[in-house]
Amino acid sequence: MRIALIADSISRTNGGIAPVMYALAGKIAARGHEVCLFGTDDSYPAGDCTAAGVAWHTAPALWRKGIRYAPGLKRLLREFAPDLVHIHGIWCYAELAAADMHLPYIVSPHGMLDPWALKNSQWKKKIFAALFEHRVFENAAAIHALCKAEAEETEVFHPGKRIVTIPNGIDLPPESSPFPAVDGKKELLFLGRLHPKKGAAGLIQAFGQLQPENWRLVIAGWDQNNYAMELHRLAAQFPQADIIFPGPLFGEAKANAFRRSRAFILPSFSEGLPMTVLEAWAYGLPTLLTDFCNLPEGVAAGAAFRIEPEVEKLCRRLEAFFAEPDDVLLRMGGCARELAAHKFSWDGISESFLKLYASILDR
Repeated sequence: MRIALIADSISRTNGGIAPVMYALAGKIAARGHEVCLFGTDDSYPAGDCTAAGVAWHTAPALWRKGIRYAPGLKRLLREFAPDLVHIHGIWCYAELAAADMHLPYIVSPHGMLDPWALKNSQWKKKIFAALFEHRVFENAAAIHALCKAEAEETEVFHPGKRIVTIPNGIDLPPESSPFPAVDGKKELLFLGRLHPKKGAAGLIQAFGQLQPENWRLVIAGWDQNNYAMELHRLAAQFPQADIIFPGPLFGEAKANAFRRSRAFILPSFSEGLPMTVLEAWAYGLPTLLTDFCNLPEGVAAGAAFRIEPEVEKLCRRLEAFFAEPDDVLLRMGGCARELAAHKFSWDGISESFLKLYASILDR
């Protein structure tokens, strides 16, 4: 099969979608299929895609904001001549280019139909849905949902389509020594795009109010729309709390951040199925998650603490978590790694996608 994976951006600027595409492309190619990534141009695809070892093409966007109109995408897709196109993300020109190729295609919304997400730029999305998005969904061979919640949201948005639920995947890194101490402090890691929906502001307030002596909060991630400045100002209100901002972390720097952490937290208001949580589990880290992360199996497997993003409730849960002995955290970390290996292995996930692709092409 010749498979095209397309998104608005195929670099770090697209958050967790890009590494999902890299991993899926690598696994598909390893099984003897031809696969290529397509997206609009920005400053990072050359470095990011090359480092990931995937074939890729980008087209310049004539409009840098909004739907990022890039007419060259259609030409690039025609030249590659795929059997099937897999669209990653919605509300963008890239999906329109793919949908207009008169080829079978799959749409992965990647959490963009979540109620919280739909409220952002609400009227623009309603107009876009009426003009384009419902047509894209109607003509899709299938809609891919990351979890049960997203499948339900998809059915509400565009009823009657074939919906296939396949989670994100992860490759397990080598095991490392559990729970190192860093300058005598246990590190609680937040890693994600610095955006209001991720709940970092509430986390800083809760941690700042508690000021735990033996813990350091690490807020790492890619800044969006200068939101990092607001988070820095908020952290400055709690000078006695140990809060650091290492900035965006990629490659070995990100791996080191996981290795040196005692636990991982994602107090999000809105997610599809967050890759950073799967990465934390792969590194054997106990996690603190909201229901919006759509990973209830983490709590069920003893790998995660359930939290709520509101400051007062989050403060209480953090206080309880910080009181847990190390043997409990170690046991949670073991459950986390086992869960990542058995339910979220990229080998199994990519096989599920290949079966989906084949079922569409065999019609």
